Amino acid sequence: RSRIRTTTIISGMGPTRLRGGLRGMSRARRVILEIGSRYPRLAKRESARWAQHFHKNPRAFLTRIVKTWPRADQQLFQRPEVFDLFLQDFHQVFTEGAGPDTFAQDLRFYRNYGIDPSELPADQNVTLWHGLDDIIVPPAMAWRMALALPTCELHLVPGGHFVAITVADQIITRIRQQLDAVSTAMR
Repeated sequence: RSRIRTTTIISGMGPTRLRGGLRGMSRARRVILEIGSRYPRLAKRESARWAQHFHKNPRAFLTRIVKTWPRADQQLFQRPEVFDLFLQDFHQVFTEGAGPDTFAQDLRFYRNYGIDPSELPADQNVTLWHGLDDIIVPPAMAWRMALALPTCELHLVPGGHFVAITVADQIITRIRQQLDAVSTAMR
């Protein structure tokens, strides 16, 4: 019997094959997902190209990307501590990590999770938190996942893809409540 009773996913990408899950995603992002998930070498090459641009001028690279995000995320990334933290993450991915390989692996995974969400055990609750203005992973994905999962709690909240930063207190409070409930039920 599994010890996992509850899982929380924030702005998560479900399987791209979920009908209607990509509604609201730009055509360019859909093409990247489709081509990248089918042709991992091409995805690695593109990610390596991004790494080269990042190394030339990390701040300019991130600034260009942020401009493609929803207004809520653009405003969030005007906060220096958020921008700098994400810049450090990019540095880890593109300098210390295996960015191109990881990117290609993620895209393949989004195409085929290897399990249908509806096959998860009903006694394992999944809680989804998703920004209503997210265009990176559209809210339609969270909605479709909520419909597919046997036991799901969905929180659609104002904000973009990085909504975890703005509603962290709510998320933490809910996780604590869920863990307390699991602990009480196991006694």
